[in-house]
Amino acid sequence: MKRLSWAPARAADRLTTGSTRLAAHLATRASTWCRRSRRTDLEGWRAALGPAIRTAVLAGAGYAALRLLRARPVLMWVAAGAWAVAAWRVGHPDWQPQEMGEQADEEGEEVADPDAPIPLTDLADALSRVGTPHAHLAALAAHLDATPARVRASLRAHGVPVETVRMRGAGASTGIKATAMGAVVAAGQASNNNTNNTPAATSESGLRVDPIGQCGAVLHQGAGTRHTVERR
Repeated sequence: MKRLSWAPARAADRLTTGSTRLAAHLATRASTWCRRSRRTDLEGWRAALGPAIRTAVLAGAGYAALRLLRARPVLMWVAAGAWAVAAWRVGHPDWQPQEMGEQADEEGEEVADPDAPIPLTDLADALSRVGTPHAHLAALAAHLDATPARVRASLRAHGVPVETVRMRGAGASTGIKATAMGAVVAAGQASNNNTNNTPAATSESGLRVDPIGQCGAVLHQGAGTRHTVERR
């Protein structure tokens, strides 16, 4: 028996294809959203706490939506209509799932190398903004829109030691100390042959390193934080 080629049959095929694609796409996006909350700077159950919480949020939202539809059956028409519209769009033969980051590629924006170390100036600026005065890798990664693993690799590439620090309001976790960052910045400034002992320029975030002759430097972070770093 030949398949009908009239318009209603083609519309039904498009809706069926679109519904299948839409369900798979939403499941993939939900799974990706949950996995991205995993903490790479932690281990064990603490690392998996983020995905577990997001999974619980999705399950709770689904249960609430189901209860709402059972209490207000008329909303099924709204939900069915919204799904039909979305499935019709997704069912187009040329439809492709758009992942995060593809919009920037389509607009011709330059995409940074994800494996390249984050510049030391950016790391110091992030520390001055989120540090109390120390900062966890996760907090720096969130401020820099990067992963904790990349922040850790960048810090090690610049010679900044990574250790367990206590961040105010967040407890203890892997991160960096303001004094360690100040020592690295001061060492970098001491490597140039400038002997005028002029203070370093202050960044917009308030991070400034003032060399003290050949013996050390003073790291100013904001208006009220001051650390003295001695070089031996």
